[in-house]
Amino acid sequence: MPVLYALVAKDTTVLCEHTTCAGNFTAIARKLLNKASKNNNEKRTYICDAYAFHYSVRNELVFLCMSDQKSGRAVPFKFLEEMQEEFFNQFGDVSESTGGTSSFGKVLKTLMEKYSKVTEVDKIMKLQKELDEVTDIVRTNIEKTVTRGEQISSLVDKTQKLKDSTHTFRVKSRALRQSLWRQNAKLICTLTILILLGVYFFLVSFCGGFTLSGCTS
Repeated sequence: MPVLYALVAKDTTVLCEHTTCAGNFTAIARKLLNKASKNNNEKRTYICDAYAFHYSVRNELVFLCMSDQKSGRAVPFKFLEEMQEEFFNQFGDVSESTGGTSSFGKVLKTLMEKYSKVTEVDKIMKLQKELDEVTDIVRTNIEKTVTRGEQISSLVDKTQKLKDSTHTFRVKSRALRQSLWRQNAKLICTLTILILLGVYFFLVSFCGGFTLSGCTS
């Protein structure tokens, strides 16, 4: 039987409980109530010999059950979840008054019998397995999305760097072309002056002086 003992408590006061066997686990459970946190939605498991004590907290109430370790955690916590729903559906908010909650022991008995059936446990384990598979798929997809996002971010960075390098290359190329054009202009001017001077000195020597009188008369 997956669930052997169950109780509902407020602080350290047990409101109701039910068990299918005898043992000192009731005393152990009460010791655990002293350690149990009162933070809502907290879930914990304590191992004691071959048994496991599971509890969850909701609206300052502690819902606890004991099972053998072979049952794992999925079935006991599913039991606690259904146990909480049944309790609050029957009693609502018991923060002010806890009177009459002892009758919930009958519901605990019914739930424990339900979870003792192999078919019910198999259904829960199947659902838990499917949930785990879906969780793994979602986690894998998230990891792939994150990795893809990092790759896209890296590609964007590389594209920006390439764009910046292209801009720098264009600026340097424009500056180089302007520098070469100025150098070519200076060279052409210098060659033009040298050619003109060469022609002039040739005429000077041929025409008899700097006044070129021999060529003009």
